Amino acid sequence: MSAAYSYPPWLLKRQSFILEKLLATDPRLHDWYLGALLALNDEANPDRVSLAGHGLREVSGELMKLSGVQESKFNLGNEITDLLDPWAKVQEDAAACTGVCAKHVGGRFRKFLDRLKRVLSDHAQFRPRRQEQIRLAIEKLDVNSRIVSGSQAADAQNRWRTVHDFFNHCGHHRVLDLEKLHAHLEAFELLLTDLWLPSPSGDLSAIDEILAEENANA
Repeated sequence: MSAAYSYPPWLLKRQSFILEKLLATDPRLHDWYLGALLALNDEANPDRVSLAGHGLREVSGELMKLSGVQESKFNLGNEITDLLDPWAKVQEDAAACTGVCAKHVGGRFRKFLDRLKRVLSDHAQFRPRRQEQIRLAIEKLDVNSRIVSGSQAADAQNRWRTVHDFFNHCGHHRVLDLEKLHAHLEAFELLLTDLWLPSPSGDLSAIDEILAEENANA
């Protein structure tokens, strides 16, 4: 562990291991992860689940960006908002339409539908598919190709997606279940250790310490 940081004595071996890897990857991720752990273990903090969930979501999201697939600045919400006024005008015209005005309404309605089609097409093109982002990130992080080269790849992608979505819900106060957050945090940590643990021919002491701790907590 880095001498520049003061770490709590209750850190698990796998958490210390992950913090070292995050520090080497991006010091911001190290700080966010450590901050999330500190918030989660602060029993005097009534908002600890949300604060921890927010930090963990940011760590997870930034690790996903290692895939090289960057989030677009395209904002579907803003685009939909811009369509509300044209849609209201189409509805007004349609309600007042009788006989000869039908052609006018049809023209305006077609223009509206064309614009809506462009918005949805842009959204599909520029917003990366989360599952693909996770798949590529796992390929980057899997130092020994233990997961990407085996049958565990799909399971690992689903686990990551599940924990990321849960962290996001916690960070937005949609879910405030401390026990479930601990369970999802453990799942995330085990996924990262699977990706980052050295091969059997590498640092055996790191593997032994983490596996011994997991067996003790089982």
